[in-house]
Amino acid sequence: MTEVKTTMIQKGGENMLNDHSYDKAKVLTDLSSMCHFVKKHALPGVKNKNLPLSVKLYEELAADLEKYVEKFRQAVEGLSQEGKFK
Repeated sequence: MTEVKTTMIQKGGENMLNDHSYDKAKVLTDLSSMCHFVKKHALPGVKNKNLPLSVKLYEELAADLEKYVEKFRQAVEGLSQEGKFK
C-alpha cells in the first residue's frame, strides 16, 4: 500500500490545520465557492430545463449558504480586528 504523507503548514509555531482561525477562513472560502456555483451554474441550469422542484431546492440552498457566508464573514472579520491574521 502507498503511504500518504500530509504537509503541515506552520504559522507562528502553531499547526495551521488545527488553528480555529484558519478553519473559519477556510470554511468561509468553501461556502462562498458553493454559493457561487449554485447561483451561477446549478440554478440557471434547472431553470432552463423547467424543473420547478429543483429550482425551489436550489433557491433555498442559495439562501441558506448566503446566511452562513455572512455569519462566517463576520466571524473572520472579528478575528482580523483582534489581530489573529498577520
